[in-house]
Amino acid sequence: NRPTILLMNKIDLAEPISDRQAHTNRIVEESRIIKRGPLEVYYTQLNAPEKQKGILKRLMSSLPHLATTSGHPANSVITVMVLGIPNSGKSTLINVLRSIGQGGPGGAARVGRTAGQTRSVGHPIILYRGNSSHISDDTDDSVMGLTDYKIQVFDTPGILEPRARTLSERLSLCVCGAVDYSSLQPEVLVDYLLFWLNRRQRTEYVSLFDLPGPTTDVNELLISVCFKNKFFLTVSKPSWLPNEIETSDELFKSNITQKMAIPDIKRAAFHILSLFNKRYFGPVTFLPEDEKLADNFFHLA
Repeated sequence: NRPTILLMNKIDLAEPISDRQAHTNRIVEESRIIKRGPLEVYYTQLNAPEKQKGILKRLMSSLPHLATTSGHPANSVITVMVLGIPNSGKSTLINVLRSIGQGGPGGAARVGRTAGQTRSVGHPIILYRGNSSHISDDTDDSVMGLTDYKIQVFDTPGILEPRARTLSERLSLCVCGAVDYSSLQPEVLVDYLLFWLNRRQRTEYVSLFDLPGPTTDVNELLISVCFKNKFFLTVSKPSWLPNEIETSDELFKSNITQKMAIPDIKRAAFHILSLFNKRYFGPVTFLPEDEKLADNFFHLA
């Protein structure tokens, strides 16, 4: 029963929590079902690490205490494993902690914009080499308590349940980038996002895409985005001269190719999803009640 610390990352993308302590208590309480509740909970925005130094220093300082009070024999090396869903910031967390602890050259975790950058558990990455003077200057050594410990961490691939319980859960994960967009049609993901925005009366997309007003028609939204951003595909348009064609040779000769432009719907869908994950639509949290309602409208073919 290893001690667990829970980081709720990307809070800048989620709707504000009015009572963070009550939210934390709920997480801890519900985690008792699996007898693996977190001992500490942190809310982070790792894409702005300069704002997170205080939180992350407290996290680092808690590691020796958790390691020595977890019922395991004391050891001069503390080993940590970072687990979480894909694209949640695991590798970013490691690199930020490594910077705070000044773990030394080499061994940074690979970071990317899409899920699946980490594909296996690799070699341990050193966060801290056992000298409290390495921790940044404004931190009290007695508080840190790291002098006698070396801290190393393993990065891991993102993990999910083997199968989402409902299609709506899967759509939520895909829209948020926890699952590769290619696993579902991007147009369907945008349709799901549009459903959620309209349900919550969130109309930021109207001004963002210069629409005349809210719409429930995903095709109208996608085509508008194509025209606004000049997303078009050039395709060949056949025109048939004779009314009757008797042979394949005549079929070939009568095919006059013309060029035409059609809206690039897929590119527009990816564009919308990218803007969503950059907070252009404002903070968003998909709630279970939203997903339950969406199950009435979204079904597997």
